[in-house]
Amino acid sequence: MNTLNIIVTLYCIGLACYALHAVWLLHLVYRSGGVSITVQSGSTLILKVGIHLYLLIRMLFWPYFLFFQTNPLNYLSSTLFKHYGAQGVTYCGRRGLYNLLNDVFRGKRRYKDYDIKFFNIRCVHECNVYQEYLTYVSKPEDIVYAKVILARHTQRPDCYLFVQALHYENTAETVKDVTRYDLDRGDKVTLRELEARLRDINPEAVSIGLEGWGDKK
Repeated sequence: MNTLNIIVTLYCIGLACYALHAVWLLHLVYRSGGVSITVQSGSTLILKVGIHLYLLIRMLFWPYFLFFQTNPLNYLSSTLFKHYGAQGVTYCGRRGLYNLLNDVFRGKRRYKDYDIKFFNIRCVHECNVYQEYLTYVSKPEDIVYAKVILARHTQRPDCYLFVQALHYENTAETVKDVTRYDLDRGDKVTLRELEARLRDINPEAVSIGLEGWGDKK
């Protein structure tokens, strides 16, 4: 077998592997509602061309993505720790490794001093979250829901965590489904910042999210 045949064979093997990986990623995208994985991936190319075209480009030019764009830490995490975290969840990038490190160094009960709230609410078209959504989705849906997780420290009333993910369906999840790994993704915000974040989704989200907490500003 000459050198050219070897190169073509290796390319075809890589093409097949990346094609299978693309199918798997699309499965995750559709299972998650098609929004959150695209945004969390952090790829500027995805935001510009959409997930389908991005995966096609990545499949055809896999040597470039493998040897010049692959982060070794991301590869290690996605290979060894992609299932470390909430049951039934597959974590992309370094998220699985971060889950392990948080459990080791911060403990599994790291949010025992937090009160937690969870709710779904429809994004209002005029608000910032929906307008930003329109900029990175090539075929936007008219109805988009925000899954919102809020946590407040019981000893520090002005210390909040805010987590948001967009979905196309009003999920049946409850606060019991919230895990420490969800809260790890939260942004630390003050009450004023939290009100602004909620208002960016839907003005009604402010009263829903802060019900019972407003007297502790």
